[in-house]
Order: sequence, then structure tokens, then C-alpha cells
Amino acid sequence: MALRAALLRFFELRPIRACFLFVAPLLELPLRPYLALKRVLTKGDLDVERAAPIVDRASVELEALPEREKARLERWLAERLLREGALERVVDEALSRAQPAAKQRFFGWIEDKASKDEHAIAYAEAIFDGLRRRVEKYRGPLTDLKILELGPGYTLTAGLLFYAHGARSYTGADLFPIAGRDSSLYRRLRQHIARSCVLPAVSTINEDVLRRFDEAVKLEGPEAVFDETKVSCRHPVDAASLPFPDASFDVVISLASFEHFQDPAAAARECARVLAPKGVGLHQIDLRDHRDFSKPLDFLRFSDEEWRKIPPKPFCHTNRLRKSDFERVFRESGVAVEEVDVNLKTTLDPALKAQLHPSFRDRPIEDLEAISAFFVLRKG
Repeated sequence: MALRAALLRFFELRPIRACFLFVAPLLELPLRPYLALKRVLTKGDLDVERAAPIVDRASVELEALPEREKARLERWLAERLLREGALERVVDEALSRAQPAAKQRFFGWIEDKASKDEHAIAYAEAIFDGLRRRVEKYRGPLTDLKILELGPGYTLTAGLLFYAHGARSYTGADLFPIAGRDSSLYRRLRQHIARSCVLPAVSTINEDVLRRFDEAVKLEGPEAVFDETKVSCRHPVDAASLPFPDASFDVVISLASFEHFQDPAAAARECARVLAPKGVGLHQIDLRDHRDFSKPLDFLRFSDEEWRKIPPKPFCHTNRLRKSDFERVFRESGVAVEEVDVNLKTTLDPALKAQLHPSFRDRPIEDLEAISAFFVLRKG
């Protein structure tokens, strides 16, 4: 256990290191690389196949390694595991030798990580499931609903999942043409849906989801071809001036978009305008300073004029509205705020509070410390 703890400290659970780190628990063996690797690290390249028996034979406590050797070993592991296919071979080898309990721990860890990684299908599914639960709670079943998403980002996986599970249509609207159309991603999504059916009782439901998925997109070529009457993405679209008729959507969604809008009040009015009666708005808003998430409130030190003069990094401009500001903006747009879930908080250090601009400094502490919130809106 002491060695396991040392490994955790050594690799710091950064993504590629963490992937290699969990090979050791799979094998139920300590990682024992140093004595043999010390001899080969200075002799050039070493492939994964040759590394495996060396790792098996070597034995040393990592606490005893000089810092210089730790750094060299770290670089060696990262460089070789990042090569195409290398990580897969290491994991396959580990799985072939792992005990069932170790496999169970490993795949539980994988599921937890994948559900939080924006590049993973599991992440897209987790986001979709959360949105669907709220739609069903506040608006009813997805069946026949028209859905608009502001700022869908780099994929249309959410749109495909909404349509496949019964929505009439999904429309993404973005200022930038960044939604990817690589067929391989959507093929992975389809395979995931097909594999997710493990109980015969739900096989018919799963078949219907796959049928609707295939109606919405064709994946024969390198680029996905969407039936735009079912799943589409329009750009360039300014959220403050949406090109859609009044009352044309049953649900309007945004995930980490509203904080970037130059005119969030106008965007809120447009969202209310395009919502049909009884329509629902679902908006996840990230209230942090996007220049450095480790300093989430640093941008509140500036006046509005000073903040406008700071050159923004791409996609990092934020309007600095706080939770209470968004509540007010949404209510003034003509919708009811049904729920505000503060899902991430920080602790405001008194020293930093003293440095905040007066327009922020005297706000309630709970308003300043809320750095992420989910808003549920309803149109009467």
C-alpha cells in the first residue's frame, strides 16, 4: 500500500500517467521498473514489448529514486505510451493477466473518468441523461418536442441522442462552425447505443432508438450526413438575434454558453421569444474566470472599462454576470425561474474580497462564491 501511495504521488494522476498507473493494480503487482530501466533509458529507444519483461523483473521502491531519475522515467513512460497503439497493448496485456476483482475496479475507474471527459461518448450520454430528466420533470416526455441548443460545441452527439430518443427535431445554433462531422465519432456513438441493451425486456426500445438514429444521420463516408429536418446545426448565429420564428421550440438548452454572450440580456429575451407556451429553458452557466479556472474570481477585480481593455483569449471572453444577475436577466425576459442549482462553489479569501471592484465587493458572499449554476426556466 505504501508503494501504491507513492505511485499516486509520483504520477499525480495526470491523464496519460493515470492510464499507465492502473496497469499495476490490474496485475496486483507493484510497479518495479527502476533497476533495469536505469540501464536502458540512456541507450535510446525501447518498445513496449521489450519493456514488459524488464518491468516484471525490476524491483525497487520509488521513494528511493533520485528526483532526476524519476523525471527521466516519467518522460520515458509518457513518450512510449502516447505512441499509437502502445497504450492499448499495455492495457490488453494487463487485462489478460488480471484477477476478476482487479478488472472490476479498473472498469469502474474507467467509467467514472469517461463520464467526466468531454471527449468520451460516456460523457455525452451523461449530459444527455441529465438534460432528459429535467425535460421530463418540467415539460414531459421527449416525444415530438422541438429542441434548440445554443452553442452545441464540437459535436452534435446531444442532438442525435435527443432525436433518437423521441424528439421531433434538434437544432444547434452557434456563432462558429465548429461542430465536427467526422463519421467515426458518430459510429462510436451508435455502437455504444447498440451495446447498451443488456436486458431482453428493453431490446425493442433499443431497436427503436437505433432506427431513429439511422433516420437522422448517414455514416457511410468520412463525414456524417445529417437529415437537417431532424438534426441540424446553423451558423453563424448570434444568440442576441436568433433567426427563428416566435414560439418555434419546446425546449431551449445551453451548456457553458451564456457566460460568453456579449449581450446576455438580449440572448435571454430571444430564448424567451422562441420558446412555445409551457416551454422550458435549461441553462448550465459557468461563472468562473475562464482565463484561469484555478483563480475563478480574479476577473472581478476590474471595472467594466478595465475588463473591456484586456485582450481575451479565444473563447475565453466572459461577461462576468453573477448568479443573481442571471436570475434577474431571465425573469426580466418574461419567463419564470423554476430552479437554480448551484453545482460548484469556491471560497472567497478575505484578501481577494478586499481587492474586488466595488461593483462586486459588497455583494452577498453566496452570490460571489457560486461559480457554476444550472437554471431551469419555464414560459407561461
